[in-house]
Amino acid sequence: MLGAPHSSMLALHSLHVRHPSHSMKSAALLLLHLQAVPPGTNGGVSLLGIAAAAGGGVLMGVSYFVLQLLDSSLGLAPCIPSACLADAALIPLALCAGVLGSLLDSLLGATLQYSGFDERSKKLTSVAPRGEAAQWVKRVCGRNVLSNTGVNEIGRAHV
Repeated sequence: MLGAPHSSMLALHSLHVRHPSHSMKSAALLLLHLQAVPPGTNGGVSLLGIAAAAGGGVLMGVSYFVLQLLDSSLGLAPCIPSACLADAALIPLALCAGVLGSLLDSLLGATLQYSGFDERSKKLTSVAPRGEAAQWVKRVCGRNVLSNTGVNEIGRAHV
């Protein structure tokens, strides 16, 4: 499944838990119904994935704050104490933006991007089955409205 859309991002959306049939298994919950879904399912979220999104937001906020301090220390842009505090206040805002952006992506994926499970290959697919293949693929969530690229474009357009 390395070539699947979102593969690197969905790897962050997995939480390792004990499972009877495997020594370790990744777990994700479908955002809409909070039901367990296979790892890699569009719209699946986990605590680790949400924490990664929060960490990414904090990293962006801290980076901005540090760059503002560097500008000030180099004399490029003087930092008035109240302005520096306002810059620091952006860090929690960036954290929230990271989490909300991740949840929006998962919501769009869960509703507008098809996810199915192919019983023959035991893999997820984002292609809605046709013909004979339909008997082997069970719909997990989403409608066949947008591709992964479409979901990403909607998310990018709202930034």
